[in-house]
Amino acid sequence: MQKQLYIFNPENDLALASGTKNYTAPAHASQLRSDLQLLPLWYANYPCHILAKCNKENLQYIEMIRHKLPRIGTVDIGNVSNGNYHVQPWGWSAAILSELIRMGMKCPLSFDDAKYLRDISHRRISIYVFQWLKRNYPNIPLPETPCLCHTFSEIEEASQHFKDMIAKVPWSGSGRGICRMKNENLPIYKIWAEGILKKQGALICEKYLDKLQDFAMEYYVEKERARFVGFSIFYNTPQMSYDHAIVTTSEKSEHILKTKYFMQAGIEIDTVKKAMSECLISFLPSEYVGYVGVDMMAYRTNDNQIAINPCIEVNLRATMGVVSAALGDRVVHPDKIGTMSILYHPTETDLIAAKSKWKEAVFKDGFLYEGTLSLVPITDNTRYTATLAVAE
Repeated sequence: MQKQLYIFNPENDLALASGTKNYTAPAHASQLRSDLQLLPLWYANYPCHILAKCNKENLQYIEMIRHKLPRIGTVDIGNVSNGNYHVQPWGWSAAILSELIRMGMKCPLSFDDAKYLRDISHRRISIYVFQWLKRNYPNIPLPETPCLCHTFSEIEEASQHFKDMIAKVPWSGSGRGICRMKNENLPIYKIWAEGILKKQGALICEKYLDKLQDFAMEYYVEKERARFVGFSIFYNTPQMSYDHAIVTTSEKSEHILKTKYFMQAGIEIDTVKKAMSECLISFLPSEYVGYVGVDMMAYRTNDNQIAINPCIEVNLRATMGVVSAALGDRVVHPDKIGTMSILYHPTETDLIAAKSKWKEAVFKDGFLYEGTLSLVPITDNTRYTATLAVAE
């Protein structure tokens, strides 16, 4: 049996946008990859190997975690010497394929597959999902279908129709390239929009929804089958980038979503789960192996009813939701609910100040019972942290 090789390459969305084999990530993305290189530890299938530095900090951290949390299995780290691994990057692109080939790895995907993945990573895939759901699951109610705009005049038409809308860049980093536009203020966005149209050829425009809750359904795809692996209930910053997630068992997450939103909207949660699994297989290449996250939203309609948008975005990669779902089943005590946060600290002083607020982690029955656990080792050079906090 091949050992799993996990690689945390969070710059993959940017690499897809570039479309190049030899992509150089910006400094902030490289820093994120370096600081959170051990993040696959939490969702991996054990035994496994993580492409991470084989240094004292990482080795001691893994030893500590396995001592405190017995559900975390055997993990090796460091460079790899041969290609006999089942490769599991955070996300696939021509850039990660090139990196793996230089390492001597055997990859399940080709550069042609990577090109196709770039095409379907375009945010217009949400339009396809809406159309697929209308044909195959007409009983699932949907908000208005997003539209693809290639000119500013088309953006103006969309704005006049939606009145208040979200415009999305086709390819961008997670949580980036998203802009709320109100019809009366549209002219102030013209320079930005025309710049995107010139660079990427289009903008995806959709009706602004009165959000109640962001959440996602996470899947693992292999052998032309999309297996549901968990829910993610998360919160974004006002700038629409990821902030934190609720961490609890799969059963509790489903209960929260079902009772607060799906039942109120008159939708069976299992129907959406099944529909999205089938929809993913309808457009993913047969060779695809890896995670896919489908961002969704509970929102309030104009007549004050609760509704569900089952496809805000499709992420053809692992997501922080995959991590938080695994933490809920493997790490947080079943009697508790935790919070996973990804934070940036501009200076060492900021990092020290943040750490001073963390409460000591307390473990019970092989789970985190209360306090704050850093999900990666921290050094003086760390700028991004990933933490799991459980209140008393």
